[in-house]
Amino acid sequence: MTAQRQFLADAGHELRTPITIIQGNLDTIAATGDDAESLAIAADELARMTRLVDELLLLASSERPDFLHLEPADLPAPTRSLVAKARALDGRPWVPAGTAPGTALLDPQRITQAVMQLAANAAAHTPAGTPVEIWSATDGTSLEFAVADHGPGIGAADRARVFHRFARLDPRRTDGTGLGLSIVAAISAAHRGRVSVTDSAGGGATFQIAIPLVRAAEPASPAPGGWPRHEFRRAPA
Repeated sequence: MTAQRQFLADAGHELRTPITIIQGNLDTIAATGDDAESLAIAADELARMTRLVDELLLLASSERPDFLHLEPADLPAPTRSLVAKARALDGRPWVPAGTAPGTALLDPQRITQAVMQLAANAAAHTPAGTPVEIWSATDGTSLEFAVADHGPGIGAADRARVFHRFARLDPRRTDGTGLGLSIVAAISAAHRGRVSVTDSAGGGATFQIAIPLVRAAEPASPAPGGWPRHEFRRAPA
């Protein structure tokens, strides 16, 4: 219950700012009749609040049994698709750095959502034109999807905190909702896996989603001993 109360308190705090801004601009319109700029600001804050509510609802649903729609996925295909979709984010080099072979049972849409969040995060925190590697890999028991950037990286003390809800390492940044990486963590956990961050080779941050490798012919439920877990530490050569 303590965690739930903290979550509700954090959500209320985050929603209070756009609500206050919207109310202030509506008051300005009522008092002065000068509505063009005030309406634009209010509309922008409404869009931000809508996105925040949508992401809160997604997090709330992530523990439901119907959150994932598992299906056999041909692993090379979604990996290629992830790179192609990342290239639509900006003009930097998005480098395919490896593809896991075979098929696996997973939710392709949720995995895409998680990896694209990591790609957007890399684009937002690294200089324009800096290459970002995307890959999938398997060690036979676990399946990994990873995004490696070459920006400032994340200090060891902050590596767990970045996955907390509403976490912002730079308090001066006001873009985004602060929920992106917690959504990645929720999608990883729903697949009985986890997400971690390590140093990239040559500097930067590598985010890795590691989930149990379940082949299409295998049962989707966990074995009595639990799902196997493995944290990949590899970076592309």
